Amino acid sequence: MTDILLKTSLLISETLFIVELSHMKVPNVINPQGVTCKLISFDGTTELLTSNTQDLSVGSQPKYFLSSSINIFDSYPLPGLVSRVQIKVYLESSGINSTDSFYVVFPSYFDPSLGYDNLYCSYNSIRVSCSVYDEYTLRITDFPSSIPKLTIMVISVYGIIFPSVPSTSTEKYYLAYDNDDDPSEVIQHGTIPKLNSRSYPSAFNPEYTVEESFIRVTTSYKVLIDASVLAQTISSGSIIIFNFPDAFSSIIYD
Repeated sequence: MTDILLKTSLLISETLFIVELSHMKVPNVINPQGVTCKLISFDGTTELLTSNTQDLSVGSQPKYFLSSSINIFDSYPLPGLVSRVQIKVYLESSGINSTDSFYVVFPSYFDPSLGYDNLYCSYNSIRVSCSVYDEYTLRITDFPSSIPKLTIMVISVYGIIFPSVPSTSTEKYYLAYDNDDDPSEVIQHGTIPKLNSRSYPSAFNPEYTVEESFIRVTTSYKVLIDASVLAQTISSGSIIIFNFPDAFSSIIYD
C-alpha cells in the first residue's frame, strides 16, 4: 500500500473537492487492483471515511520506441544554466504529419516550468512550435512538413534550465508520439536514461559594449575576450556560445 499526503486541493463546494494525482504511471498488469481512498483524522490513525475500490482501467498499449531509436543529449549540462537539449528520434515504423506532436516528460529534479518562458525549438534549423503542456512536460508540434518513415529527426530545444542531477536518481526521460490533442493515449512511446550534469569549467570575465541600448533598436554587441587568461588556446574550429537572458527571446525570435 502507498500512502499519498495531499499538498493541494481544488475546492468545488462545501461538500465536494477534487484531488488530482498527476504524473503517475499505470501499472503493467492484466488485472490491476484499483484505488482506495481513505480520509484520516489529524491524529493520523482515526479513519473518518473509506471509499469503495475504484477499478483502474488500462487503455490500449502503445508501441514502444526501440531503445536505439530515441536519445537525448546536451552539450553543456551545467547546473543552473540555460542549455540546448537535442532529442533524436528515428522513425522506424511510420512517418509523421506536420500537425503531429512529440511529448517529452522531464525528470522531477527539473523545474516544473522547465526554464525560460520563451522556449525555442527547431527541426532542420526551422522553428517549430513548443510549449510547456503540463508540469515537466514539453509538447513539440507544427513541423514544417510531413516527415517520411526511416527519417532520423533531431529536434533542438533552447531555453531549458539544466538542474543538478542527483547521483542516486534512477528517473528517466519519457518521450511519446501522438497524432491528436489528447496525450492520455499515445501511438508510440519510450524512455531515455538520465543525463548527468557536469562540473563547471574554469571561468573568465569578458568585457562587452553595446552600440545602442534602446528597446527594439538594431544594435551591435562587441565582446572583448582576453585570450591570455583562458585555460587553453583558441584554435581554428573552436566555438564561442553566447546565452542571452530570457528577456531577449521574443526580440531575437520574432
